[in-house]
Amino acid sequence: MRRKEMKMKVLLVGTLLMLWIAGCATVRTREAYVSTPDVRISEPGGGIELTSGETVTPPFYLDVWELEGDEDLPELYSDWLSAGARRVLVEYPNYKKSFFGVLSFHALPASAKGPATRSFSIKLPADEVEKATDGRINVIYEVAQSGDERYVAWALWLSDRPI
Repeated sequence: MRRKEMKMKVLLVGTLLMLWIAGCATVRTREAYVSTPDVRISEPGGGIELTSGETVTPPFYLDVWELEGDEDLPELYSDWLSAGARRVLVEYPNYKKSFFGVLSFHALPASAKGPATRSFSIKLPADEVEKATDGRINVIYEVAQSGDERYVAWALWLSDRPI
């Protein structure tokens, strides 16, 4: 009887472990593109180069980022820089100077749904870019969902001053 009980416990633990691993499974979106016309995002010194209309493979992925309702998103750039986000320069139409930015691409839970699970579409609306002037920091991001949970697929912090 002990041997049978032991086999059942091993089977139960193995099953629970597989379910836990499946629940923690993540996916990496395979492509990214800038959908806003005449925009260029580049990493000083090379590395990242995103230009409107061109599709690229994201050069890095950070951990899953679940959105919490009380997060102060513009202030989180330093946390994500520490985790591997990259400093970039952003050329945007009708602005003479490049914007300073911090760019992060994130893995998503395997259960996530939405366009960001297939392709990161980096859209930089003019009104959101305007919020990054006069020394202010604004963050633009895309969300994927899994049930009631929301996850950041990519984020770009912008400012007209170094951040």
